[in-house]
Amino acid sequence: MLVLVAVIVLLHLVIFGVVGSCVLVNANTQLTLAVWGVAIYLSWRYKSKVWLLSPLLLLALNECLYVTCNVDAFDGPSRTQLFYDITTRSFIQQEKNTTNLTEGIYLKDLRDDHSLMTEEEARQQSPHESNAQKYEKFFLFLNLDPSDYKHLRILDLGCGNGDFMKYCNARGIRTTGLSISTQQVKELKKQNLDAYVGSYRQIHPQFVGKFDVVTFWGSLEHVTDAYPCSARGEKKAERMLAVVMSHVKQYFNSASPYKLVFTTTLHMNKRLCQNTIHTYLLERSYAGWYFYAAPRQTLSDKMEKGGFKKLKQEDFSYHYYMATKIDAKHFGRPASPTLTHMATLLFGVLVNPNLVAMALYTVRGEWMWQFSNKSNVFDASCKTCVFEHDPSKRPTTLFWSLNQYSEV
Repeated sequence: MLVLVAVIVLLHLVIFGVVGSCVLVNANTQLTLAVWGVAIYLSWRYKSKVWLLSPLLLLALNECLYVTCNVDAFDGPSRTQLFYDITTRSFIQQEKNTTNLTEGIYLKDLRDDHSLMTEEEARQQSPHESNAQKYEKFFLFLNLDPSDYKHLRILDLGCGNGDFMKYCNARGIRTTGLSISTQQVKELKKQNLDAYVGSYRQIHPQFVGKFDVVTFWGSLEHVTDAYPCSARGEKKAERMLAVVMSHVKQYFNSASPYKLVFTTTLHMNKRLCQNTIHTYLLERSYAGWYFYAAPRQTLSDKMEKGGFKKLKQEDFSYHYYMATKIDAKHFGRPASPTLTHMATLLFGVLVNPNLVAMALYTVRGEWMWQFSNKSNVFDASCKTCVFEHDPSKRPTTLFWSLNQYSEV
């Protein structure tokens, strides 16, 4: 029992040294620690080591309830926060990898969505250039006149590492960001960016009545947390989406002629996503919900019910795939097992079981599975990564969507 206590303390010290306090202050880490603390106390109180098995049994029960009933003792937003805190602190700051946590753009002509670059052509373009192309494409997608830029105010909900904010600010567009990750906002404030910590699920009074355009770059995939492709999850996601969109309505400047909502969001192929280890690990790693890539079932379609007219929706899946395929430092790359991965798999349940899911998600290459329906286990070079052009055979589709709010 004393050995177990010593191991738990040592693990927390090691984690603090590697990634800082973000794991330790996370609500799900504290819950895990509390459960182990009670188990250790009961084992000491009743002189029985059997009590030390109770956290493992409770974890197994929790996962069964999650799969069958969408009941989860672990907090979804805290899982999302942990994922991005670790990504920012370890993957980006310490390993100096790309700050882009979404797609790039790989078009020969930004005005022609069919002019896809080949892999060889894409490799001639740096990840930084692809990221910048993405934002240039954004303004073409919205069909905004450059002369209007100085009048715009943009709110980026789920602003990540601030790449979009920096691009807009450099062009004289006033931009504000919100991130659930304290680590991300801490770094953004060091760069004098107008960023706030918080969840878009809650209303933020400081944003009310100020903006013309609201963007969600990959962030509405976290609108709720639920077992993938479940009926209960779909209803839960629709309810939370209605809440988020009610907040967005309040953030618009009442005099704005725009009132646009732009989203880039992954959608599931319902035929391929139920009861698979792939979708299970994706959700358990960073907590989210994918709407369906089917007529009248996409995120943009769901937003219409709240008064947001659907203006356009286009498939940009190839660009998300290519960002990972050609960039060895992109977050979606599969990984070869390291000592850190192995230690996480062995001891993650003592600290935070969400870490176990993240380690499995990484070494199994689950991110790239989404674009091919093929596993990429341990393939750090991404040689087995391929893109399935037929959306009916592909687990996920990335849609760029544009909706407009009208009070009428």
